[in-house]
Amino acid sequence: MSHPATVSSVNESCGAMKFKQKLLIHLSRKFSGYMWFLADTLTGKLDGLAQLYDRSIEDAYTRDFSVVGLSPDDRVLHIGCGAYPLTDITLARVSGVKHVVGIDNDPKAVRSAQAVIAKKQLHNQVTIEHGDGRGYPVKPFDIIVVSSCAFPNVEILKHVITTAKKQGKIIVRELDVAIDPIVECIKAHTEVVLKQRIHHIVFPFIEPFGWQTFYLIKK
Repeated sequence: MSHPATVSSVNESCGAMKFKQKLLIHLSRKFSGYMWFLADTLTGKLDGLAQLYDRSIEDAYTRDFSVVGLSPDDRVLHIGCGAYPLTDITLARVSGVKHVVGIDNDPKAVRSAQAVIAKKQLHNQVTIEHGDGRGYPVKPFDIIVVSSCAFPNVEILKHVITTAKKQGKIIVRELDVAIDPIVECIKAHTEVVLKQRIHHIVFPFIEPFGWQTFYLIKK
């Protein structure tokens, strides 16, 4: 029989560990969000940095999309496009997709992203809109991408999984240190199948700030 003091100590220890884990995830997401915001903002203004940023991150995104198997006629939704919508640029420029919609819930980021798309003359392929991923209609799209900086990403993923069309493809990105809630969400929804999981660490990110990409298909 366990001594009450021992049980209490174990519970307190577990509570402290959970608090530290949540704090680490919170701080990591804050740092990562700041890094993405800084990179997005600077690359939108500095062409030299944009080229370096494009090459490093674009390779990772191209790897993700090669696994999915894109068709130029696929309709793609990107949730959390940010101020510099590199996912959307990669889809249009590298993958040749003709119908890409990027959304963000920050009006300032949307205006910046729209300016970037216009500057790169991709407006015939990419549309940037203000939108909330927790309620945006996803059924018209063949592929939905949820960025790691989209928040709250678990709520967004739940919405995407439950409302995506059958055989819809879902790409979810999340920081290494924060993947547990995403993994739990995927396991809880038996209507999707996890097809592949890819790990990335590229400039300007270093360990432990790499990220993982989950490729899902709706049954």
